[in-house]
Amino acid sequence: MSQNIIPMNPGRRLIDKAAVYIRYPHRIAAERGHALPRLIDALKVADPDVFDAILSLLMPVAKADLAEALCDVIVDPEKPECIRRDASSHLSVIFPFLPNPSPLIEKLLNHIDRGDSQTRVYAAFALGWKNNHEAAIGLSALLFDANAEVRIAAVMGLVNIGSGRIVPLLIDRLKCGAIPEQACILMHLWHFSDQRKQILPVYRQFVTHQDADLRLQALTGLANLEKPDRLARRYCACLHDRSAAVRSLASAELNRLYRQHPTAVKPHIQHLAQCRQPQISNFAANLLKQTANHLQTDGS
Repeated sequence: MSQNIIPMNPGRRLIDKAAVYIRYPHRIAAERGHALPRLIDALKVADPDVFDAILSLLMPVAKADLAEALCDVIVDPEKPECIRRDASSHLSVIFPFLPNPSPLIEKLLNHIDRGDSQTRVYAAFALGWKNNHEAAIGLSALLFDANAEVRIAAVMGLVNIGSGRIVPLLIDRLKCGAIPEQACILMHLWHFSDQRKQILPVYRQFVTHQDADLRLQALTGLANLEKPDRLARRYCACLHDRSAAVRSLASAELNRLYRQHPTAVKPHIQHLAQCRQPQISNFAANLLKQTANHLQTDGS
């Protein structure tokens, strides 16, 4: 006699149980003992939409249990990339609130040593939170990884940790890294403003680099480090750059800088007004006129 066997789908059952709390979140507080384990279990088998919904429910109420589950997701190569990426970013937010994050930090560091490249990427992002000095050595080693994406993730993680001690290492990587890695370092190195004496010469060097993207990142960083007079001279020089993106940034920043420091910047604008290139001289003349009108309006 034939029998119809209905296959069991435990993952579906977990999602169905979690769906009750997604639909009626007020029940979580009343049924905490049952709700939290069910939501954690469902998180491990959820699709991206349900994963995000469960995260929003658990973040405020179950950081420790959630952190462990997110760590498991990050190191699972079978999980979809979008879910592992979300898990990584949320875990980096949760980590500082954990009473004892060391076991999870150690777990991720172990996977950095022996995991696949994507696991190393997501682990590096998760470990990159302010003052997480416990992970600094492991992330520093990833700066020399064979995978470019891993190296960039390591830069991001180290920058987020925020220790000035890694500045010499990042500067050293600028000398031999690939252009995407160099751009990432330049994008973030200026945040170490207490190391201005070390990093300012680096930006001055790269603002004349042959690669336009690196010149653009260096020019952006200089705005946070350089004094107005010298910065104005640099912006004026960059109006002649062969990259439209660099010229556009230089003109916009020169406009901003002139409004903030008119006395220091005005001589440079006046000199630009004598330029033989009509586009540059017209820009300078208009800037002088607009600023004069602005100051006149403010004084009336």
